[in-house]
Amino acid sequence: MRQFSYLLLCLMTIFLTFNIRAANMFYYAGSDKYTLTLIPNKRAILRDAITMNGNENYIERTGARLRIIDVNRNQTENTINVLKLETGELSLPIFSANNGMEVVLLPEIVLKPTDPLLDMASISKKYHMTLSRSSRLYQIYSVPTNSDVISIANELFETGEYDFAYPNLFCPIDKFAHIPNDQYFSMQIDCHNTGQVMYNGHTGTPDADINAPEAWDITRGTWNIIVAVIDEGITLDHPDLPLWRQQRLMGSNFGSGDTNNPSPTGNDNHGNACAGVIGATMDNNEGIAGIAPQCRIMPVRVDNTSSPNDVADAILFAMDNGANVISCSLGYSNSDGATNLYPVIKNAIDTAIAHGVVVLFAAGNTANHVGNDDGYVTFPANVENPYLITVGASDRYDSIANYSPKSELIDVVAPSHRAYATQISGETFEMWSIDIPGPYGYNPIPYFMEDGVLWEGIELPRAGMNYRAYTGCFGGTSHACPVVAGVVALMLSVNPNLTPAEVCDVLKKTSAQVGGYTYTNGKSEEMGYGRVDAYAAVLAAITLSHLSQIEIEGGTYACDSSYYYVRNVPEGATIQWSIGRSYFSALRYKIEGDNHRDSVLLVYDMPIKDLIGDTIRGHISPHEPFVPISINDTTVELSVRVSKDGLSYTKRKTLYSPNMGTPLVLPSDTSNHWVRNTERTFTVTNCFEAQDSSLLWTVSRMTNLGPLPIYQTTGRAMSYTPTIVADYDISVTNTEKTCGSASWNEEYVVVPIQMKGVRKQNEDTAIKVLRDGQLYIRREGKTYRLDGSITTCQ
Repeated sequence: MRQFSYLLLCLMTIFLTFNIRAANMFYYAGSDKYTLTLIPNKRAILRDAITMNGNENYIERTGARLRIIDVNRNQTENTINVLKLETGELSLPIFSANNGMEVVLLPEIVLKPTDPLLDMASISKKYHMTLSRSSRLYQIYSVPTNSDVISIANELFETGEYDFAYPNLFCPIDKFAHIPNDQYFSMQIDCHNTGQVMYNGHTGTPDADINAPEAWDITRGTWNIIVAVIDEGITLDHPDLPLWRQQRLMGSNFGSGDTNNPSPTGNDNHGNACAGVIGATMDNNEGIAGIAPQCRIMPVRVDNTSSPNDVADAILFAMDNGANVISCSLGYSNSDGATNLYPVIKNAIDTAIAHGVVVLFAAGNTANHVGNDDGYVTFPANVENPYLITVGASDRYDSIANYSPKSELIDVVAPSHRAYATQISGETFEMWSIDIPGPYGYNPIPYFMEDGVLWEGIELPRAGMNYRAYTGCFGGTSHACPVVAGVVALMLSVNPNLTPAEVCDVLKKTSAQVGGYTYTNGKSEEMGYGRVDAYAAVLAAITLSHLSQIEIEGGTYACDSSYYYVRNVPEGATIQWSIGRSYFSALRYKIEGDNHRDSVLLVYDMPIKDLIGDTIRGHISPHEPFVPISINDTTVELSVRVSKDGLSYTKRKTLYSPNMGTPLVLPSDTSNHWVRNTERTFTVTNCFEAQDSSLLWTVSRMTNLGPLPIYQTTGRAMSYTPTIVADYDISVTNTEKTCGSASWNEEYVVVPIQMKGVRKQNEDTAIKVLRDGQLYIRREGKTYRLDGSITTCQ
């Protein structure tokens, strides 16, 4: 009885300890904490787990081999640890995160050391971890089964030596529309809404569209612009998106199946639908018209088996292989609004944007406005990067689509279907794009798209050339996102030098503020900066291209007074000059007169009594005491801002301090005496900002009539070999400097290697200048004057 009581006490202690730990589980996503609550009656079984040295190797395509089982709440296997079953399979705990998602814990840790030279070998040994995958953004370490993965990850992050360290939590990707894409331009109300009657009897508001036909009069895209569609894949050789229009690459499948084949499988037509909106062929007498039909499409495949790490890798893959635009109609349903849910994805987005790639994400379909639910923007569309474009959806009436979230995070919206049938009776998918040819995809309607209006087996369209290669059943923010991506592709086609920041600025300034909502500083929570306007955006991109051609002409040095001019200003543009990049630059220079003209006079404006090293003695008035001011800046920045049609471009010119223009020269040796027929080299050690061609060297021989120039060259170094005994002057001038003289010169005496009356024995001659100023040579114990006479000078 006593033994039983002791055993019961132990079991209660373990039970209480476990429940306390389970109730307080959390992990770090960067500096943020996320709570994890064990779901007591569920486990995940990972089939065909790979074992290596007792540790589970990186689990590729996790979702393809997971199955969820119900477990008895009292079963001992329902722990927070990963267990290995006798069958070799892994039994994985399932947690509910504080954002409402269900996540499966894998026996792995995703981390990134702050110092790339961190000794991971000793850390791996301490925790019995094995490196199983590495990329430029992260590393994945496997830990033994039965280890406390969450605690190990937290301990690592709390050392402060990692940008992030968190348990590898698997969560399937949500698609933002269970939708397709089909044919016939007359049904493409997103491109051209005339109030036409659609297949389902619906009509819309004329001009509630993106003005695509007007934009196509200017451009239909260019071959050099590549749009990566990260989604479920694209058909290899679609009749409306043929192989030659695709940039298909080895290693572009980050989902299930062949890693080198980014084609869809089964009914997974979501990627086709997105790609068709952007790039379907125009004027081929079938199908639909893509928004940028002459640009190329890069298929990069992810699916529900892809991990967040795969999504991050897919983004970098697109960046590394030349994508100009990345369109992503996917994400994770994190209702808590976490902006760094998976740091690897955020890092990938930041990296791509920093490398000049325009990245767009669909905002998600989380709202139901008729049910008073404003929804939320999903991750990673909510990532905190000012140049990430988050796309919501408008409807055929230029109002917010019922499912599109109302949020300050929305940048712009684009037309899509109005609502789901479960939200508003009679509404359903009604946007058109391409489909998987044949009986798969969204035409005919698959079972999972039934909504009370559309039923399994219905064909839409049901006639026409290759009609089963198209669909009229696409929608959601998944449709809106590639609409905007197509507009961006048109913008880059007319101005490929646009940066992600400039693309964002153009979209915000040219979108239509529709819907009757309150726009504060140009933005509303319903529509962001408004519904995109392809025509206005393309015109603005062209305007920016013209503005970027401006040039500032004038000297490189900030003189006491210098004129500067702006050239190539477009007609009708306004001009504004400014100076100053630092505190001292602003004090020392000013623009004289009107700074809205095409030329300005820059003048020196601060009196300097003395300049010693890097200290300026300045006096505001004769009565003020001397105040030394330490300065480190040697430059001033002159800027001209040219604006037109609400857009601006700023050109900057760095001007250098006048004393920076005086060359300093280092000879190959320090002697003032130079042996005839011997080469000597002189090097400029200052004027780093000057062009090599502006540094003019002159070698002059001194005569009774003055210096006689005998050799000139340009560059940062000069070599010369004198052949005549004489005095030589070596000088270098910075001809680019406009503030007066900027030169260096020094005289050298050239001596002979064989003198009158003295037989040459060697060239290692000891030369000595005596007090009388004459030059003598010591040879074989005797001293000779250079004219050949012998002296008794000791």
